[in-house]
Amino acid sequence: MRIGIATCRAYPALYPSDTLYAAALERLGCSVDVLEWNAAQLDAFGRCDAIVIRATWDYQDDMSGFDHWLDQLETLRWPVFNTPALMRWNNDKRCLLDLARKGVAIPATIPLVGPDSLDEAIRRIDGDHIVLKPCWGGGGIGVDLAPREAAAAVLDRLTVATGARAFMVQEYLPEIADGELSFVFVAGRHAHTVLKRPAAGEFRVNGRYSPPPPVPYRAADRLVADATAALAAVGSETLYARIDGVVRNDRLICTEIELTEPTLYMDVVPETAPLFAEATLRMLAAASA
Repeated sequence: MRIGIATCRAYPALYPSDTLYAAALERLGCSVDVLEWNAAQLDAFGRCDAIVIRATWDYQDDMSGFDHWLDQLETLRWPVFNTPALMRWNNDKRCLLDLARKGVAIPATIPLVGPDSLDEAIRRIDGDHIVLKPCWGGGGIGVDLAPREAAAAVLDRLTVATGARAFMVQEYLPEIADGELSFVFVAGRHAHTVLKRPAAGEFRVNGRYSPPPPVPYRAADRLVADATAALAAVGSETLYARIDGVVRNDRLICTEIELTEPTLYMDVVPETAPLFAEATLRMLAAASA
């Protein structure tokens, strides 16, 4: 088997987590090609038995190009994990609202749809601060915490910085000070959890904001059940998934569901890498049957 691992022009090399995954695939007898989605020729992907999306971390800067690439893979019926349809749905962070309609606890979230919608959103969300977030993006780019009275000015700044992307307003969750939990799933089953804490004076836990390193975390069964229920609400089979959230009153509030290119922290919990490799071959066999 030849497995293509998709990265990107901005981040072409495998990160430590996925290096372990590639090594696990090779131990199972696979060959691994690392291919940049926006640089490699399409036929290079076609020579692979499966394409696994791992580090396409610049896709938000060329959403139409990324969608076109997914369209090509889908049209050619090459096995892609996760599926292009699932990635398209997940790439718009408003997908959280679909989960909320199925009973998943999320922060209060209101998409901005017009010039007056910011004022209306602020009225509907409690707290002295709100979170402004692009509807598509990554790495915490364009995400900021704004005092209610300064929200319009902050939104103007972020709109310019992100190239006028659509935004949404979210409730600020002070529990983030205690850390965000990331639940990693392989083939729909919980594999491990890590705890990510923000740096002092920060609320964002993304690596660009200099947080402490993530650490393994033994999550209570009820929190694992909440994360599992959030993934089940997607209603589609996944090779990999990450459910992020904070804890309030001993229950998980899902802040994000990552199905396109999440870091899976296999360098933090290495036992997950062989599980991921084995699941890849099982799902590929099922897709080819």
